[in-house]
Amino acid sequence: ARAFESVALLIAPLFVARAVPLAGTLLGSGAVFGALAAAIFSGRFPACFVDGQGLTGFKIGSEYMIVLTLAGALLLLARRRGCFEPPVFRALALSIVFKIGTEVSFTLYTDVYGFSNLIGHLLKLVSIALIYRALVETAIARPFELLFRELKHSEAALQAENIELAQAQEALRRKNEELAALIAEKNELLGIAAHDIRSPLAAIGMYATLLSRTLAARGDAEGLRLLAVIRRTNDRAFAMVSNVLDMTAIESGRLRLEARSHDLRRLVEEILEVQRSLAQGKGIEIDFECEEVAPACVDPARFEQVLSNLLSNALKFSPAGTRVTVRLFGRDGRAAVSVHDQGIGIAPESLGRIFLPFATAAAEGTAGERSTGLGLAIVKKIVESHGGRIEVDSAVGGGSTFTALFPLAPPETGVADGASGRDERM
Repeated sequence: ARAFESVALLIAPLFVARAVPLAGTLLGSGAVFGALAAAIFSGRFPACFVDGQGLTGFKIGSEYMIVLTLAGALLLLARRRGCFEPPVFRALALSIVFKIGTEVSFTLYTDVYGFSNLIGHLLKLVSIALIYRALVETAIARPFELLFRELKHSEAALQAENIELAQAQEALRRKNEELAALIAEKNELLGIAAHDIRSPLAAIGMYATLLSRTLAARGDAEGLRLLAVIRRTNDRAFAMVSNVLDMTAIESGRLRLEARSHDLRRLVEEILEVQRSLAQGKGIEIDFECEEVAPACVDPARFEQVLSNLLSNALKFSPAGTRVTVRLFGRDGRAAVSVHDQGIGIAPESLGRIFLPFATAAAEGTAGERSTGLGLAIVKKIVESHGGRIEVDSAVGGGSTFTALFPLAPPETGVADGASGRDERM
């Protein structure tokens, strides 16, 4: 019986975190005890004690094997001490220690009424009391503590993680507030600087125009050529400063739209009149394809900014002798305008960041044109501010297609682009 108990204590720690196969355990235990009982009552079990001689070698050797098994059980229990409440672990460990003392005492007596045999039985009583204290009393008096110990530990760990998460969220919130304040300060400084720079640039443009008339009257061809370089450089700088002002207005939430119902075909045709002259200078043709589409709700000045930016990009990255196609059509209950070019295209790894500020898909255009990296970012913000979206489809060497979708105007508002004389606003 004690040998069987020691084996059970050795195996028990292995089932701390898994279910015990109850039916198999009972059947196996019954089979072992049945075999042992049959061996004892049939006289086939080895003798353990002989009157007048004392303990047999089988008996002493068996006791020491039990001691080794119990020592192993104590070691496994210690390794899994985290699976038990401290009082339960201490009671189980002490019970095994007293059991070891029991087995050692049972190897020393020569008389069944001897002192060492008495001590062994007393130690066994203490070990049984400790087992009762560890398992039976705990399971009866505090069953939920025993059954839900792991759940309580998991709950405590989750609460600790929640506290850490809350602290991290609070730190992130403070950082976001600091970042928002820095961005607002940056936008304000950029706006002031860009506004102050745009005034002298406008003056340079005005004086360059006046000077060109004087040089033309004098027939100074070289002076006119140099002045043209100055004007082009000034125009690029002016456009860059304007883009910076637009971007700061967008990021700071100061972008205001005068959105009204408009016939987009008329707006597109007006914009193309200006862009075709620029395209001819590079040897590029612009085609316009228009389907029947309902009026859209747009800010005409911002719509012109969107289409002009898309056309400017198409011309910038297209070689001479190619065509740029502008299409106006309806899609998904929206008005769509697309710009398709036969240019160099955009690499797949660049598509995800072309709408980010200061991100450019190519360093320069086919004729050496430079890019500020703000045009497409502004286009995206303007289109989204209208409640629309911008899409791009491109492949290296296969050209690019940018499509801007704008919401349709409510049917009852009519067209307010000058044809009806109405001035509805959103």
